[in-house]
Amino acid sequence: MRINRSSDILINVFFPVIIGYSLYVLLDHISLPNFARNYFSDAVWAYAFLSAILIMWNRHLNFTWIVISFLLSTCFELLQFLSWVGGTGDIFDVLTYYFSFGIALSLNAIFRRAYTRNNKSLTI
Repeated sequence: MRINRSSDILINVFFPVIIGYSLYVLLDHISLPNFARNYFSDAVWAYAFLSAILIMWNRHLNFTWIVISFLLSTCFELLQFLSWVGGTGDIFDVLTYYFSFGIALSLNAIFRRAYTRNNKSLTI
């Protein structure tokens, strides 16, 4: 199966953001385990964030942007913990971000190997 860059963005960025947003909006109307309620939206958003960065770099690992992603997520939670921005700083949020980044990086290897020579499409 071949997918182009637009499909890659749709699958790895758009859908996870929509799923995370939908879950966030529906939290008051559906019953979910605490883990899903507290961390699933963060997980899919973090996955989409790093996937977008990887796609921008044509699925080549750019160490600088990957490190910046890890640092930004950590700093964001630290700022919440210090009450400089709204929210609750939580180490489990940071671990969720890191776990999701790990999934994005692992799947990136699959997508990266599937690129054709001209990098215009992916084969899955």
